[in-house]
Amino acid sequence: MDIYDYRLIEKVYCNRIENEDGPGSLQNVISSEKIRIIKKWTEQKEDFGVQLIENHSLDLSEDSDDGFIEFSHLLERRRCGSDKWEFVGCLYPMGMG
Repeated sequence: MDIYDYRLIEKVYCNRIENEDGPGSLQNVISSEKIRIIKKWTEQKEDFGVQLIENHSLDLSEDSDDGFIEFSHLLERRRCGSDKWEFVGCLYPMGMG
């Protein structure tokens, strides 16, 4: 059985409204994105990712009620000794997804 390293990436999308030409003009939603690795696991079995997605107890950030801050949590893995990461799946806050 192959052995993998896993990492959990958090993407934070911050949305804000800007006026084109000052107050009362057309409004646009402007988005920015921040990405960070929030957790790593080394030397895990191949099925670790599926089990983590289905049964995790991680405290993950949730979207704001107004929709101005959104989060996504992506799980990636790479075969030990490789430098190529591959997408495994998305994690959702407990009770969602």
